[in-house]
Order: sequence, then structure tokens, then C-alpha cells
Amino acid sequence: ASICEVGQMRTVYRVAELSDSLAKNTKKSQSETFSSTYSPSPSVWVISSFTRVEDESYGPVSFSVNAVPGGFSALTSSQFTAEYTTAKNYVMGLHVANWLKADLTAKLDTFVKSYSSYASSISSSNSMIQHNVVLSGAGWPNGGTSYKAWFDVQEVCAPPEVTNQAALRQTLQAWVNEAVKRGPILYKDLQATMMKPPEGLQLQQP
Repeated sequence: ASICEVGQMRTVYRVAELSDSLAKNTKKSQSETFSSTYSPSPSVWVISSFTRVEDESYGPVSFSVNAVPGGFSALTSSQFTAEYTTAKNYVMGLHVANWLKADLTAKLDTFVKSYSSYASSISSSNSMIQHNVVLSGAGWPNGGTSYKAWFDVQEVCAPPEVTNQAALRQTLQAWVNEAVKRGPILYKDLQATMMKPPEGLQLQQP
């Protein structure tokens, strides 16, 4: 099972924090750079958005943030299509009623298109943020320089099913096997509980 599910989100507070200062009367010609980074763990989580929270900024302060792209490669449309075809052929080779084969393949089509749309929606996510600040001396007698800030991060799940063909194939076949195992009586219950598309996700229409 995946560590997280398609569409799942979480918020991580107070990361990539910086709390630094220069002593009072530091020369204006003197400056120091400080950095802090954050990457989600485990790596199935990626950063969808982030907010800087500043607690203190005094004296000559210059901050910046660098966001590093997701570092993962989502499956392409043709790869999703290929896995749907593989799953469909798997269903067609099963010794089950034709009505069940038709229903399974239709739902597999919806599931794969859901995964494909989701992969596209998270493709611009980031895998790391780097928080930087340059503190410069305020000179005499202007006091010290200080900075304290951090980031609150919104993260979204990037499960193996959208990045790895083998993982997608395994998930689809496992769903099919469970559907067949339950049989016609319990099949409707299975539809309601397994592989729901992400809430709010607009599925592509055939």
C-alpha cells in the first residue's frame, strides 16, 4: 500500500527556519549569509505551496527563497494508456461473465484517466525550498541586525502509481483481482470503497 493516497494533502509548519543576528555596531561593510533548506519526507510528498512567516527583521536584511522543482517524473499520457491496455487485456483473459468484464474495463479507463489528470496537476510541484538571508552590519551607533522567519508548507501526495508503470500495473491488477474475488453480490460495495478518484478532481471523459 502507498504511504499516502492520490489527492491527499498535508501541512507542515515551521520549516527551513532561520534565526540569526549580527552583533551591535557591526561595520556596514560587513555582511553574512545564512541558509536553511527543507525537503518533504518521505519523498512521495511534494511541495505544492508555501508561506513565509516572519517573526523578526531588524536592520539591513535581505532574504530570498529558492524552490527546487519536484525531482520526480510523472508517467506520460502514452504510458498511462499502455497500462490501461495491459489491465484491459488482463481482464479479458479472466474467466468471468462478460458484463463484469465490460464494467471492470470501463472503471479501469476512468481510474487511469484520473491518475493521468492528477499526475499533470502536480507536475509543477517542488521537492525542496531553500531559505536564504543576508545580514549586513548597521554600523555605529545603530545597533545590531537580526532576522527570524520560517515557512509553513502545503504538500500533496505523489504516489508511485503516477510515477512508476510497474506500481500502476500492480495497483490496477490488485483492484481487478479483489473485484473478481468478491463476486457479483459484493461487487457494488467494492466500487464504493476502492480507488476513489481524488475529491474534486475533474475526470476526463472518454
